[in-house]
Amino acid sequence: AAFYSWLAEHAEDWHATVTPGQTVLVFDMGGGTTDLTLIKAVEDDQQPLGLRRIAVGQHLLLGGDNFDAALAREIEDEWTGGRQLPPEDWLGLIFRVRDAKERILESAEPPEGEIPITLPGRGSRIVGGTRTAQISPIAWKQRLLDGFFPDTALSATLKTGSEAGLGEFGLPYAQDPAVTRHLAHFLQTHLKSEQGSWEDWPDWVLFNGGVFRSSALRNGVLEVLHHWSTQLNEPQQIQELVHPLPDLAVALGAAQYGLARVGRAVQVSAALPRSYYIGLGNTDSDVGALLCIAPRGMETGAVAVCDQHPLQLQVGTPVQFPLFSSTSRPQDSAGELVMLDADRMLALPPLAARLQSGKRTRPRRVPVFLRAEKGELGHLLLQCVQTDEQRAWTLEVQHRLSTVTYPAPPSDTADPAADHEGQTTVQQTFREIFEQDLLNDIGALIDRTFEAEDPKTAAALNSALEQVSGLPREDWPLTLLRWMVDRLLPLRAQAGRSAEHESAWLNLVGYALRPGLGDPADAWRINRLWGQRHDPLCFPEDRRVLAQSWILWRRIAPGMTLAAQEELAAKAVQRLHQKGTAAKGRRKKSGYPPLGRHEEEEILRLLASLERLLPDRKREIGDWALKMLKIEGRRRTALWCLARLAARQPFAPALEAVLPTETAELYLEDVLRLPAPLPPEAVWAIGRIAHLTGDRYRDLRPDARERAIERLSEMAEAGDTLAVTCRGWLQAPCILGAADQEQMLGEHLPTGLSLG
Repeated sequence: AAFYSWLAEHAEDWHATVTPGQTVLVFDMGGGTTDLTLIKAVEDDQQPLGLRRIAVGQHLLLGGDNFDAALAREIEDEWTGGRQLPPEDWLGLIFRVRDAKERILESAEPPEGEIPITLPGRGSRIVGGTRTAQISPIAWKQRLLDGFFPDTALSATLKTGSEAGLGEFGLPYAQDPAVTRHLAHFLQTHLKSEQGSWEDWPDWVLFNGGVFRSSALRNGVLEVLHHWSTQLNEPQQIQELVHPLPDLAVALGAAQYGLARVGRAVQVSAALPRSYYIGLGNTDSDVGALLCIAPRGMETGAVAVCDQHPLQLQVGTPVQFPLFSSTSRPQDSAGELVMLDADRMLALPPLAARLQSGKRTRPRRVPVFLRAEKGELGHLLLQCVQTDEQRAWTLEVQHRLSTVTYPAPPSDTADPAADHEGQTTVQQTFREIFEQDLLNDIGALIDRTFEAEDPKTAAALNSALEQVSGLPREDWPLTLLRWMVDRLLPLRAQAGRSAEHESAWLNLVGYALRPGLGDPADAWRINRLWGQRHDPLCFPEDRRVLAQSWILWRRIAPGMTLAAQEELAAKAVQRLHQKGTAAKGRRKKSGYPPLGRHEEEEILRLLASLERLLPDRKREIGDWALKMLKIEGRRRTALWCLARLAARQPFAPALEAVLPTETAELYLEDVLRLPAPLPPEAVWAIGRIAHLTGDRYRDLRPDARERAIERLSEMAEAGDTLAVTCRGWLQAPCILGAADQEQMLGEHLPTGLSLG
């Protein structure tokens, strides 16, 4: 976007500045992220001069916010002796530090004297509790330059593990805070040839982002680049491309890109920046030969066919496809066999899949060739095409280096702490790939079911689908489930044939679309389903239909927008208020029966699952759950709802809607007051509410967490294994394991989907 914005400002004369053969480094660093890109001006057959993107770096969680946090921690340590400030005080300190940092960096010369950082107290101690620190502008500026923009060697390697680390707001920031080391690593990766020579060294740098409003930081980067260039055979002075409107760069760049897509402006071609290979072996450890499936420089829409060598594909059993990439082997062509070169090839997350062929595929090998196509969105579509019957199985490869997180298959024995240790590494995705004939059989069964008048056919749909697919319902993978949703959505009208038909449709759509995220088209599916919300139920008097309608929305709630969740919550709360005799007089008008216990519990589960709701709305729902907590026979539902409402780590990406710690601590105390022995639902609720995340904005106060640990320790000493697990969540930061996600959602997750 930044480069397109610069092109928009220089639409008539850009080619006079950037000449053929020259390379532009786009260095975009904002408050939270850093992006590096290389664009080269090339001679083109169709026009005198064209532009090609030749390299894209990692999307680094490293930016100006890290500067603020690092400086603020120094002051925090000075004030507290190593302890943490309360979240509201920390936020106030961050704001004051940011203001001082910008004054220091954006002025040509640092302000004279010291700058006071003052944080007033709160309540009755607004004056007496005031804290002040004096900072030296010169020393602070040098500390920022030394810590984030050090004059490092071009051959420098990134620090990892315990050598460095940044963490605030619960986000996985880049472990090495030195921006210049990331820049050196980027240039080494993409510009250093296999012979050791450097190609396409930058001639220009285009800075973008709020951080580079500081001329000191821009000049520092230019000096580092010039210093590196002197180490090469042909040192050169790198110049800056000046953008007059950096604050509007993203908006202007997006508009310019839109014009480029329709041919009204110059477009930067986005060829593959690296070559891709697939390993010919059973596991990563025994890979010998590699097959090049997509060479570096492959253009969007291009197709590479790899049929030079006979290949055997294993179907009917889980297999994996080892993947590798290289930026330094441009000579390799599609279909060429090469040997593994650990020095110049990077191992990528392998693709794991079970390729289906027929209803009950027996393990066997089939002869295939490979076809790879570069898609519009920057992904590779890899097809395994059967040579004799022309069947094909399609796999998708994301190729933004090291930035895509591939969730691991669910494992009930996964150790949450171990999962957390590996969160900075990419993992494999398990996918089930079905042959088209089998999908046609499943689709025909669904169509026949909703075309038939017999209710018994609808009631038996799930068992019939298990028989045709050859898999039990709980093993249906994400690919098959979403395919079912796409088949079912147009059949809403046919579902009105009977209460059994409607109940079956609601049940299967909710089950197949759960949890509303995990597939790129899920937002589109939910929008289409949400568009039917005003269509009345055909059989509202049937309690099964009513319950399944609430269950459907609960199952897909994580993928719903805030607006949709708010509207759904209002409808659900309205139904709750109809409890008892108040609804009897409305039955003839609405068709709804009086609110029963089962429906009430499903509504509460739904409301607790709407994680994007604002905290005030969640507290209203929590009041309902607390009332239910006092009723012994309904305590399990109440505990599940409280755990979901006050969870420190929500399932959906909705951290801004996490309940305040004060409210969560009140819920925790209500659970801790329950008499012994605590049921498993209460133990799990304690673990979710007091879960330690490492984010001061979400974590409970240490004294509240210690009370929870004490209660869990009593149960752990008595041999309660769940208490041992939950206690671990409170003692060290961790993320949810697969079994915990399923407990939170209330059911088994689709194969191949977990939190990343």
